[in-house]
Amino acid sequence: MVCRNWRTEDGKIAWPRFIASIIGGILMLFAFTSVFGFVFQALWNWLMPSLFHLAEITYYEAFGLMILARLLTGGFCHHHGHHGYRRSSRYGNSCRSEEFENWQHYDAWWNAEGKDAFQKFAESQGAESKPRKSKKKVT
Repeated sequence: MVCRNWRTEDGKIAWPRFIASIIGGILMLFAFTSVFGFVFQALWNWLMPSLFHLAEITYYEAFGLMILARLLTGGFCHHHGHHGYRRSSRYGNSCRSEEFENWQHYDAWWNAEGKDAFQKFAESQGAESKPRKSKKKVT
């Protein structure tokens, strides 16, 4: 699926913009990995020999260690969530804004109808209509 930003007003794919985005993404990936590889190498060569008496490494060894570490800690899959939890694909796809359009007027709806509807529901369930107080920890 092609993102809406790569389409013209009549719905056709704007190929020059699409190809430029792909090439730009590849160049940014190359630049990021190159810089990160050099930073990784510099940190390794600065800390590891003095702390653990390990040998210094080359750029390619540092790059290989980065790839190995990434494989061991989660692979190369793109997850939309952070820190071990995943969002539903309903919210994770940044190219599809149809779902987000449903939430555009949520605050106005909540102020107009949502609070009252929630209060009626809470009362029908036997719950208090007042918000709960947060519990303070005693130290």
